[in-house]
Amino acid sequence: MNKNEAASVTVDQAESSARLAEENAALHAMLQSLCHHTAEFARNQADNLVGIHDMTNGLTRNQGRASNHVFLAYRIEMFTRECLDEAHTYQRYLLAIMGSLDAMSVMKHAAATGRDNAHNLSSLVFTTSKVFH
Repeated sequence: MNKNEAASVTVDQAESSARLAEENAALHAMLQSLCHHTAEFARNQADNLVGIHDMTNGLTRNQGRASNHVFLAYRIEMFTRECLDEAHTYQRYLLAIMGSLDAMSVMKHAAATGRDNAHNLSSLVFTTSKVFH
C-alpha cells in the first residue's frame, strides 16, 4: 500500500467515524426524548392511579350502603392493578432499550476508533447497571 492509498483509508475511516458519531448522537437524542415523554406519561399514570385508588377506598368504605359500589370498587381495583402491571412492563422494556443503545454506543465507538479497550467495557457495565438499578 502506498502513501496515497494509506491516506485514502485514513480519510475513509475519519468520515466513517464522523457518520457513526452523528448516528450515535441522533440515537441518544431520540432516546432522551422518549425517556422524557415516558417519564411524563408515568407521572400522569401514577397520579391517575392514586386518584383511582382513592375512589376505590371511598367506595369500599361505603360498601354497606350499596352492593353495586362493592362490585364497582372491585372492578376499579382490578383495572388499577392491570394499569400498574402494564406500566411496569413498559418501564422494563424501555430500560432494556436503553441498555441496548448503550451497548451499541460502546461498540460503535470501539469500531470507529479501532480500539476495544477495557475502559469501554467497564463503561458499558457501569452505564447498564445504572439503568437497571
